[in-house]
Amino acid sequence: WNKNGIFTIDAADKFITAEKEKNGYSYKIRKLFGIENRNLSKTEETYLKTWHDKFLMDEDMVELAYEYCIMQTTKLSFPYINSILKRWQIGRASCRERV
Repeated sequence: WNKNGIFTIDAADKFITAEKEKNGYSYKIRKLFGIENRNLSKTEETYLKTWHDKFLMDEDMVELAYEYCIMQTTKLSFPYINSILKRWQIGRASCRERV
């Protein structure tokens, strides 16, 4: 707990809630990408963390970026999806209607 800067019960509750949300997010993205039979690599986990925590992209936005990725490359590419989401984040697009 100390490593994460958690010193109160309230902070612990918030941390647990955030971790559950991230795990749900991770599961949904892994399912979307067809990665249900293996763990994500550390690099892949970092991408998901960035999309969720830094870019504030929900599963729908990742799905849309994934669709664009598949249309352009015909394969899953975390760096390609990241570049799309980064561009949207810079342009402040956080929902399908703004893309």
